Amino acid sequence: MIITCLRNGDTVPKILKNIEPQLVECTLPIFGFDLSTREYELNMARAAIEEMKVSHPDPRQSNVYGEWMSPKNSHQLNEKWKPLCDLVRRFPGR
Repeated sequence: MIITCLRNGDTVPKILKNIEPQLVECTLPIFGFDLSTREYELNMARAAIEEMKVSHPDPRQSNVYGEWMSPKNSHQLNEKWKPLCDLVRRFPGR
């Protein structure tokens, strides 16, 4: 049996077209992390967002609705994302 996950908009390969969709129940861990006490990281990220709205005013195309979306790999375009990215990389669930 072949199991594959398709994202919204993906086309089904011809080899799979005769397979009926199935519901697969599973248990997955859910991790949470409270960022409300991380003012420095959040303020730097907010500053990065405001700067990127000026440098990249046109949102990228996406199927996700939003008032504005940062460009792909925006964390590599503005160093102010680094504190938040570093914090997420140190997250114990990773």
